[in-house]
Amino acid sequence: RASAPLARRLRAQTARRKRRAKRGRIDVHATLRGSLAPSGVPFAPRWKRVHPDRPRLVALCDVSPSMRSTTRFTLMFLHSIASEVARVRSFFFVDRVAEVSGFFRERRIGRAVARALGEADLDVGARTDYGSSFRDFDRRFGQVLDKRTTLIILGDARSNYSDPAIERLRAFRRTCRRLVFPNPESPQFWSTGDSVMSRYAPLCDVVAECRTPKHLEQIVEALAGRGKAATSAAPWERLPRGRLT
Repeated sequence: RASAPLARRLRAQTARRKRRAKRGRIDVHATLRGSLAPSGVPFAPRWKRVHPDRPRLVALCDVSPSMRSTTRFTLMFLHSIASEVARVRSFFFVDRVAEVSGFFRERRIGRAVARALGEADLDVGARTDYGSSFRDFDRRFGQVLDKRTTLIILGDARSNYSDPAIERLRAFRRTCRRLVFPNPESPQFWSTGDSVMSRYAPLCDVVAECRTPKHLEQIVEALAGRGKAATSAAPWERLPRGRLT
């Protein structure tokens, strides 16, 4: 109930842009050419149509055992986004990546989540490896990222002391429009144990704790350009650049 209205808010941003663009932009060159015959009087504006881009979201969701307590919460958000915003592609990962976009066409959230977890071509009990997953995503699906894409990585950044593939995340950031990393853990734990969040965070545009609907609302506000994702980890906090749509 909390995530669906937030997803609709993202859709509303796109709708507003479309309404504003319905008439188009003034075409200065065509207007000047058209005004030559009557010596500029009367002045008849000429318009050119604007085709606003629809949001393009790519979501990478960690579904490893350490994330099971928050998996359903994050999946509900993905489902709400997929049902309200066009051009969403969703992926699960543990030690490799599987696309699950098709499962989120199911309208019943319970069935969608159960099918995605049960039928995805992925071993959800495997040992988490962010670096291996990032490289697998880059190799198989890297072409889905471009300068119009917002990449959202949902996870706790605990990679069992494996290579975190910082260079891959840096490449993702260069390729996509913006990189958002919601983490269900409290920021005080982001540098403990096998967490590599402190290394990922400087490469992201928005980094935030995400365990409750309130946290999620703050992230959506940041994506909308009306606020910032609150986190106590001030050195890592990144303000959003531009708008999502």
